[in-house]
Amino acid sequence: MTTVFVPAMRGARLVGALALALATAACARTADTTGTIGAAQPGSQEDFVVNVGDRVFFESDRSELTAQSIATLEKQARWLQNYSQYEVGRL
Repeated sequence: MTTVFVPAMRGARLVGALALALATAACARTADTTGTIGAAQPGSQEDFVVNVGDRVFFESDRSELTAQSIATLEKQARWLQNYSQYEVGRL
């Protein structure tokens, strides 16, 4: 009976070690976004998208802007004033 017990314990240890290794590897690969926020070159399109916001959304079936949308539009206007090399066109 000890011959069956010893291989079973080795298998259990191997499974446990693999599970621990996988769990540790998964933790080590989490995304580190602390250095990427706001890291766009000032005045670039990426800067506009990341730090200002390139879209304004309306509520479904509504034409009024939300407070957040108004704030985004104000930030976009300030950004465009600071970086006058960009022009606003009509669609």
